[in-house]
Amino acid sequence: MKKKKAQKFYQEGLAYLRQGKYNKAIEFFDKALALNSRFAEALNDKRFAFSRLGYYSSALVHINLALEYKPSFNSAINNKKSVLRKMEDQNLKIQKETMLVNKNTLVPRKPRELLFGSSQISNNIPKLIQLGQNLLLRGELEESLYCHNAVLEMDPNNPISLACVG
Repeated sequence: MKKKKAQKFYQEGLAYLRQGKYNKAIEFFDKALALNSRFAEALNDKRFAFSRLGYYSSALVHINLALEYKPSFNSAINNKKSVLRKMEDQNLKIQKETMLVNKNTLVPRKPRELLFGSSQISNNIPKLIQLGQNLLLRGELEESLYCHNAVLEMDPNNPISLACVG
């Protein structure tokens, strides 16, 4: 019974995914996963939604879970490679954007200074989240918290930043 209901939620999530309504798709994939936490296909497609939103770290978490539950899932294996390439491209871009050359020394710019100069602040949420996660991985906790708190100022219910700050 639970698996049938999970499949129904999964199909609804796929429909939203095809429409480009990625947040809505994630909501339905979450409903499917609440009923069947090892639903590798739902995890894989939730990865796609996160990736389209620019949340590559979250995409990677979900693709890794899909592969943990279904190690020979070829689609997920290929998708993981794609997410890793996108993360690498985004990391390089963010590193270039956040550094200034100062007498042969690279000096990090403050995320707020870099990202809040734009009038399109909402477009910077994925960049701030990714930057915050990258800083956290490098052990730069204060800067990471700064990024996630900035996201929460714009989107107080952002689940990724809430989890990082919480």
